[in-house]
Amino acid sequence: RATIVRQIAVARVDERTARRCGHRALAVSFDRRTGRVLLELTNGCVFGFPAQTIPELARATASARAAVELSPGGGALQWEQLDVHLSIPGLLRAFV
Repeated sequence: RATIVRQIAVARVDERTARRCGHRALAVSFDRRTGRVLLELTNGCVFGFPAQTIPELARATASARAAVELSPGGGALQWEQLDVHLSIPGLLRAFV
């Protein structure tokens, strides 16, 4: 039990750090005009990337791309009908 309590405390600190650093998103949208997925990050930054750079999204229709959602904690993007899940930290590492 003590181990689990320590793990929970560490996980909470890690989550606060991830939010402060902008490794979580508050909002996501798909801009059909530019073809970009746009994120508002928890640190106030806005980040966007061309959807076509993700192979599964490159093959998808604009309507399917627009069906993007945030995971409950804001740590990932999800396109359920495409079965595509991308982590926010992974995207930031890939594009920045």
